[in-house]
Amino acid sequence: KRQDLIPSLIETVRIYVKDQQKILDQLIAERAVAAKEHIADASKIEYEHDLSSTLNKVFDFSTVSKDLSVDTNFLELKGEIRQVERDIEFKVRQYNDTVRYYNKHRNIFFLWPIAKIFGYKPENVFEVEM
Repeated sequence: KRQDLIPSLIETVRIYVKDQQKILDQLIAERAVAAKEHIADASKIEYEHDLSSTLNKVFDFSTVSKDLSVDTNFLELKGEIRQVERDIEFKVRQYNDTVRYYNKHRNIFFLWPIAKIFGYKPENVFEVEM
């Protein structure tokens, strides 16, 4: 959902900040790479982290341009993107709690043989900086 909001954000920002085309091009490229990666592994997390840092640079444009800082479309898009990021952070925490619970109970003395027989392997938690 965040990646779907980025093109609208770019068009809104492009109107007010014409001298920062390099960062907008970087955002477009990072969005394309992050959108192409479908498997949630370490590389996907790294791409999303890069995208987040570039988005923060774009959000900082509002300190440079007073017109952008009061543009309602920009503020709404920024708010929606921040909400999506909070939702992602919440879901990552939920996932990590579930994985930790699973890994803990998988290693319990009387459950370990059952896990071994059925091939239940330990899972990794996501370590994401938001």
